[in-house]
Amino acid sequence: SRAALLWGEPENSLATGLLFGGNSSLPKYWQEAFARTGISHIVAVSGYNITIIATTLMSVLILAGLWRRQAYTVTLAVLFVFVIFTGASASVVRAGFMGVLVLTAERLGRASSIAPALALAAAAMVLASPLILLYDAGFALSFLATLGLVYLSPRLKTMLPQKTPETLVTTFAAIIATLPFMLYQFGQMSLVAPIVNVLILATIPVLMFLSFAALALSFIFLPLGFIVAFIAALGLKYVILVVDFFARQNFASFAITVPWWGMLMLYLALGLWLYSPHKKQI
Repeated sequence: SRAALLWGEPENSLATGLLFGGNSSLPKYWQEAFARTGISHIVAVSGYNITIIATTLMSVLILAGLWRRQAYTVTLAVLFVFVIFTGASASVVRAGFMGVLVLTAERLGRASSIAPALALAAAAMVLASPLILLYDAGFALSFLATLGLVYLSPRLKTMLPQKTPETLVTTFAAIIATLPFMLYQFGQMSLVAPIVNVLILATIPVLMFLSFAALALSFIFLPLGFIVAFIAALGLKYVILVVDFFARQNFASFAITVPWWGMLMLYLALGLWLYSPHKKQI
């Protein structure tokens, strides 16, 4: 493939995974390393991936000097181009829709209006393809992560110092919201996931753009594609080095499985905590 011409392994598999989703092309070692460090989501085109990337991109654009409205518009445009570029499959469209919901909720300041929209979207998707309830873990992760980003992020902001980076807040919100389901579905808990996510998530939108640009330019003028691919490879190598370092630690993750009722109890406890009275921390 053209990507294999531009990058060696495992950079090639990581770049294509970022753009098109799926980690099946990754060597087995790297599949396990991504799981142990809790970042398998970055090579899975799901709402779990897109919502974090979308909010991270918004934060980066605002820090770069754009007004919130401009950052919102640019991020929506990037999501639209991404959906079209990756073939607009059902999973990609769903992921893009989750990203739009989160961005719109933050833009309008109406997080409470997201729950009915998510419920309606979920019902429509299940009616269109009932089997996703049984065979598509990404379906559940998409909605859980989105709910976490919308409802947990504001609560976490009240508990953390005011200058806590937005990326850190959204990362913890998504991890907390999806953890009970992850324990039930996959039976593995990564202890280094928060650290690894914070270290690499800010680079993911940039790497997606550079990988996309390298592939597109390689069809127009191959040498230029190689130049951009080399720049992208530096970032891809950084992600790989971080993942490899933490995955090799004995404490990176451990096996723990909860039954379905345990998962429900955890979500009940999370809901009670979320809506309990709280005070803002300085």
